[in-house]
Amino acid sequence: MRYDAIVLAGGRSRRLDGVPKEGLLVAGQTLLQHALAAVRGARQTVVVGPEPAGGLPPSVLQTREDPPFASPAAGVAAGLEALGRPASSKPPDGHRAKRDSVPARPATRVPSPWVLVLACDMPAADAAVAALVAALAGDALADDAPTGEAASDGMIAQDPSGHLQPLAALYRVAALRTAIEAKRAAGSLVGSSMFSLVRPLHLAAIPVPAGSTDDVDTWEDARRLGVRSATPHTMPSTTSLPGASGPAPPEAHEATAPSQRPTQGEESNR
Repeated sequence: MRYDAIVLAGGRSRRLDGVPKEGLLVAGQTLLQHALAAVRGARQTVVVGPEPAGGLPPSVLQTREDPPFASPAAGVAAGLEALGRPASSKPPDGHRAKRDSVPARPATRVPSPWVLVLACDMPAADAAVAALVAALAGDALADDAPTGEAASDGMIAQDPSGHLQPLAALYRVAALRTAIEAKRAAGSLVGSSMFSLVRPLHLAAIPVPAGSTDDVDTWEDARRLGVRSATPHTMPSTTSLPGASGPAPPEAHEATAPSQRPTQGEESNR
Protein backbone atom coordinates (compact mmCIF):
# COMPACT_ATOMS: atom_id res chain seq x y z
CA MET A 1 0.00 0.00 0.00
CA ARG A 2 1.49 3.34 -1.05
CA TYR A 3 1.68 6.14 1.49
CA ASP A 4 3.86 9.16 2.20
CA ALA A 5 4.68 10.55 5.64
CA ILE A 6 4.68 13.95 7.31
CA VAL A 7 6.68 14.19 10.55
CA LEU A 8 5.92 17.30 12.61
CA ALA A 9 9.00 18.55 14.47
CA GLY A 10 8.70 22.31 14.73
CA GLY A 11 7.01 23.26 17.99
CA ARG A 12 7.96 25.83 20.59
CA SER A 13 8.24 23.26 23.45
CA ARG A 14 6.90 25.85 25.84
CA ARG A 15 6.40 23.38 28.70
CA LEU A 16 9.91 22.00 28.16
CA ASP A 17 11.54 25.39 28.73
CA GLY A 18 11.99 25.80 24.99
CA VAL A 19 14.18 22.70 24.61
CA PRO A 20 13.38 21.30 21.13
CA LYS A 21 11.49 18.04 21.45
CA GLU A 22 13.01 16.58 18.30
CA GLY A 23 16.46 16.60 19.91
CA LEU A 24 15.48 14.83 23.13
CA LEU A 25 17.02 11.40 23.57
CA VAL A 26 15.59 7.97 24.31
CA ALA A 27 17.61 4.77 24.04
CA GLY A 28 20.50 6.71 22.53
CA GLN A 29 18.55 8.23 19.64
CA THR A 30 16.67 11.49 19.25
CA LEU A 31 12.90 11.55 19.17
CA LEU A 32 13.11 12.67 15.55
CA GLN A 33 15.25 9.66 14.68
CA HIS A 34 12.69 7.39 16.35
CA ALA A 35 9.88 9.05 14.38
CA LEU A 36 11.74 8.65 11.09
CA ALA A 37 12.36 4.97 11.89
CA ALA A 38 8.64 4.54 12.60
CA VAL A 39 7.71 5.86 9.12
CA ARG A 40 10.46 4.04 7.23
CA GLY A 41 7.83 2.24 5.13
CA ALA A 42 6.69 5.50 3.52
CA ARG A 43 7.52 6.17 -0.13
CA GLN A 44 8.54 9.73 0.67
CA THR A 45 8.92 11.50 4.01
CA VAL A 46 9.00 15.20 4.84
CA VAL A 47 9.97 16.71 8.18
CA VAL A 48 8.14 19.94 9.01
CA GLY A 49 10.42 21.94 11.27
CA PRO A 50 13.95 23.28 11.46
CA GLU A 51 16.68 21.04 10.11
CA PRO A 52 18.36 19.30 13.08
CA ALA A 53 21.99 20.00 13.91
CA GLY A 54 23.01 16.55 12.70
CA GLY A 55 21.10 16.90 9.46
CA LEU A 56 18.54 14.55 7.96
CA PRO A 57 18.91 11.38 5.88
CA PRO A 58 19.47 12.29 2.21
CA SER A 59 16.12 10.89 1.13
CA VAL A 60 14.10 12.91 3.67
CA LEU A 61 12.61 16.27 2.67
CA GLN A 62 12.42 19.25 5.01
CA THR A 63 10.14 22.29 5.06
CA ARG A 64 8.53 24.78 7.45
CA GLU A 65 5.03 26.07 7.92
CA ASP A 66 4.53 29.76 7.18
CA PRO A 67 4.75 31.47 9.58
CA PRO A 68 6.82 29.13 11.75
CA PHE A 69 4.97 27.78 14.81
CA ALA A 70 1.64 28.64 13.14
CA SER A 71 -0.11 25.42 14.22
CA PRO A 72 -0.05 21.65 13.74
CA ALA A 73 -2.68 22.04 11.01
CA ALA A 74 -0.48 24.56 9.19
CA GLY A 75 2.44 22.17 9.53
CA VAL A 76 0.46 19.38 7.89
CA ALA A 77 -0.55 21.71 5.07
CA ALA A 78 3.10 22.66 4.52
CA GLY A 79 4.10 19.00 4.51
CA LEU A 80 1.47 18.12 1.92
CA GLU A 81 2.63 20.99 -0.25
CA ALA A 82 6.24 19.79 -0.08
CA LEU A 83 5.26 16.22 -0.94
CA GLY A 84 3.20 17.39 -3.90
CA ARG A 85 5.78 19.79 -5.27
CA PRO A 86 7.37 18.63 -8.56
CA ALA A 87 10.97 17.55 -8.10
CA SER A 88 12.15 20.17 -10.59
CA SER A 89 10.43 23.09 -8.87
CA LYS A 90 12.17 25.46 -6.51
CA PRO A 91 10.87 25.45 -2.91
CA PRO A 92 10.04 28.74 -1.18
CA ASP A 93 12.89 30.65 0.46
CA GLY A 94 13.95 29.00 3.69
CA HIS A 95 12.42 25.66 2.71
CA ARG A 96 14.46 22.78 1.40
CA ALA A 97 12.01 20.38 -0.16
CA LYS A 98 14.79 19.02 -2.35
CA ARG A 99 18.14 18.57 -0.67
CA ASP A 100 21.33 19.74 -2.36
CA SER A 101 23.11 16.43 -1.82
CA VAL A 102 20.32 14.29 -3.25
CA PRO A 103 20.49 13.21 -6.89
CA ALA A 104 17.68 14.83 -8.86
CA ARG A 105 14.43 12.89 -8.70
CA PRO A 106 12.33 12.42 -11.81
CA ALA A 107 10.73 15.65 -13.01
CA THR A 108 7.29 14.18 -12.42
CA ARG A 109 6.12 12.23 -9.39
CA VAL A 110 2.86 10.44 -8.77
CA PRO A 111 1.80 11.28 -5.20
CA SER A 112 0.73 8.52 -2.87
CA PRO A 113 -3.01 8.34 -2.19
CA TRP A 114 -2.42 8.18 1.56
CA VAL A 115 -0.31 10.22 3.97
CA LEU A 116 0.79 9.24 7.45
CA VAL A 117 0.92 12.17 9.87
CA LEU A 118 3.13 11.67 12.92
CA ALA A 119 4.30 14.01 15.65
CA CYS A 120 7.93 13.50 16.61
CA ASP A 121 7.32 13.45 20.37
CA MET A 122 5.91 9.93 20.80
CA PRO A 123 8.85 7.62 21.68
CA ALA A 124 6.91 4.38 21.11
CA ALA A 125 5.03 5.48 17.99
CA ASP A 126 6.45 2.65 15.90
CA ALA A 127 3.85 0.31 17.42
CA ALA A 128 1.02 2.73 16.62
CA VAL A 129 2.28 3.19 13.06
CA ALA A 130 2.48 -0.57 12.59
CA ALA A 131 -1.16 -0.95 13.68
CA LEU A 132 -2.30 1.83 11.33
CA VAL A 133 -0.40 0.44 8.34
CA ALA A 134 -1.69 -3.07 9.04
CA ALA A 135 -5.25 -1.73 9.13
CA LEU A 136 -4.69 0.10 5.86
CA ALA A 137 -3.29 -3.01 4.19
CA GLY A 138 -6.28 -5.03 5.37
CA ASP A 139 -8.90 -2.53 4.21
CA ALA A 140 -10.43 -3.71 0.94
CA LEU A 141 -11.40 -0.13 0.09
CA ALA A 142 -7.99 1.36 0.85
CA ASP A 143 -6.74 0.99 -2.69
CA ASP A 144 -5.03 3.39 -5.06
CA ALA A 145 -8.01 3.85 -7.36
CA PRO A 146 -8.89 7.54 -7.75
CA THR A 147 -12.59 6.82 -8.17
CA GLY A 148 -15.20 5.22 -5.96
CA GLU A 149 -16.61 6.24 -2.61
CA ALA A 150 -14.34 5.43 0.30
CA ALA A 151 -15.61 3.89 3.52
CA SER A 152 -13.52 6.40 5.43
CA ASP A 153 -11.25 9.38 4.91
CA GLY A 154 -8.57 7.92 7.12
CA MET A 155 -7.57 5.92 10.13
CA ILE A 156 -6.75 7.48 13.50
CA ALA A 157 -4.92 5.89 16.42
CA GLN A 158 -7.04 5.15 19.48
CA ASP A 159 -5.37 4.08 22.71
CA PRO A 160 -6.91 1.52 25.11
CA SER A 161 -8.60 4.29 27.12
CA GLY A 162 -10.41 5.53 24.01
CA HIS A 163 -8.36 8.67 23.40
CA LEU A 164 -7.77 9.60 19.77
CA GLN A 165 -4.49 10.99 18.44
CA PRO A 166 -4.82 12.92 15.16
CA LEU A 167 -1.04 13.23 14.96
CA ALA A 168 -0.72 9.46 14.67
CA ALA A 169 -3.04 8.83 11.77
CA LEU A 170 -3.28 7.86 8.10
CA TYR A 171 -5.31 10.23 5.94
CA ARG A 172 -6.58 9.93 2.42
CA VAL A 173 -4.68 12.75 0.70
CA ALA A 174 -7.65 14.01 -1.30
CA ALA A 175 -9.82 14.24 1.82
CA LEU A 176 -7.10 15.97 3.83
CA ARG A 177 -6.51 18.53 1.06
CA THR A 178 -10.24 19.27 0.94
CA ALA A 179 -10.27 19.82 4.71
CA ILE A 180 -7.27 22.16 4.48
CA GLU A 181 -8.86 24.23 1.73
CA ALA A 182 -12.13 24.44 3.67
CA LYS A 183 -10.23 25.62 6.74
CA ARG A 184 -8.43 28.26 4.72
CA ALA A 185 -11.67 29.42 3.13
CA ALA A 186 -13.22 29.79 6.58
CA GLY A 187 -10.34 31.86 7.90
CA SER A 188 -6.80 30.70 8.53
CA LEU A 189 -4.75 27.68 9.51
CA VAL A 190 -2.83 29.78 12.04
CA GLY A 191 -3.71 28.60 15.51
CA SER A 192 -5.76 25.67 14.22
CA SER A 193 -5.53 22.33 15.98
CA MET A 194 -5.50 19.03 14.17
CA PHE A 195 -8.81 18.03 15.74
CA SER A 196 -10.46 21.12 14.28
CA LEU A 197 -8.92 20.41 10.88
CA VAL A 198 -9.98 16.77 10.63
CA ARG A 199 -13.31 17.02 12.44
CA PRO A 200 -15.29 16.93 9.14
CA LEU A 201 -13.52 13.75 8.02
CA HIS A 202 -14.84 10.23 8.44
CA LEU A 203 -12.04 8.53 10.36
CA ALA A 204 -11.93 4.91 11.45
CA ALA A 205 -10.56 4.51 14.98
CA ILE A 206 -7.76 1.93 15.01
CA PRO A 207 -6.82 0.38 18.38
CA VAL A 208 -3.11 0.80 19.11
CA PRO A 209 -0.97 -0.65 21.92
CA ALA A 210 -0.96 1.07 25.28
CA GLY A 211 1.71 3.74 25.49
CA SER A 212 2.35 3.91 21.76
CA THR A 213 0.82 7.40 21.47
CA ASP A 214 2.06 8.77 24.80
CA ASP A 215 3.77 12.06 24.03
CA VAL A 216 6.35 14.28 25.68
CA ASP A 217 4.84 17.64 26.55
CA THR A 218 6.48 18.24 29.94
CA TRP A 219 9.61 17.21 31.83
CA GLU A 220 7.41 14.96 33.93
CA ASP A 221 6.31 13.18 30.73
CA ALA A 222 9.97 12.90 29.71
CA ARG A 223 10.94 11.20 32.97
CA ARG A 224 7.97 8.83 32.80
CA LEU A 225 8.81 7.80 29.23
CA GLY A 226 12.55 7.47 29.74
CA VAL A 227 13.36 10.53 27.65
CA ARG A 228 16.27 12.80 28.54
CA SER A 229 17.80 15.98 27.29
CA ALA A 230 20.95 15.82 25.18
CA THR A 231 22.25 18.51 27.52
CA PRO A 232 21.60 17.09 31.02
CA HIS A 233 21.78 20.43 32.83
CA THR A 234 18.73 21.66 30.90
CA MET A 235 16.53 19.00 32.50
CA PRO A 236 15.08 20.25 35.81
CA SER A 237 15.47 18.29 38.99
CA THR A 238 12.53 16.25 40.26
CA THR A 239 11.78 18.80 42.97
CA SER A 240 11.44 21.55 40.39
CA LEU A 241 8.92 19.68 38.26
CA PRO A 242 5.43 21.20 38.14
CA GLY A 243 3.34 19.57 40.84
CA ALA A 244 6.32 18.54 42.98
CA SER A 245 5.93 21.51 45.33
CA GLY A 246 2.56 22.84 44.24
CA PRO A 247 -0.07 22.66 41.54
CA ALA A 248 1.01 22.80 37.95
CA PRO A 249 0.27 26.07 36.18
CA PRO A 250 -2.93 25.93 34.13
CA GLU A 251 -2.54 25.32 30.41
CA ALA A 252 -4.92 26.77 27.85
CA HIS A 253 -6.32 24.15 25.50
CA GLU A 254 -8.92 24.26 22.79
CA ALA A 255 -12.13 22.61 23.93
CA THR A 256 -12.49 19.09 22.58
CA ALA A 257 -15.02 16.32 22.75
CA PRO A 258 -14.98 14.40 26.08
CA SER A 259 -13.31 11.38 24.44
CA GLN A 260 -10.55 13.55 22.99
CA ARG A 261 -8.17 14.69 25.72
CA PRO A 262 -5.91 17.58 24.77
CA THR A 263 -2.86 16.22 22.99
CA GLN A 264 0.10 17.73 21.28
CA GLY A 265 -2.23 18.19 18.32
CA GLU A 266 -4.42 20.52 20.39
CA GLU A 267 -1.61 22.94 21.21
CA SER A 268 -1.45 25.77 18.72
CA ASN A 269 2.33 25.65 18.57
CA ARG A 270 3.03 21.96 19.30
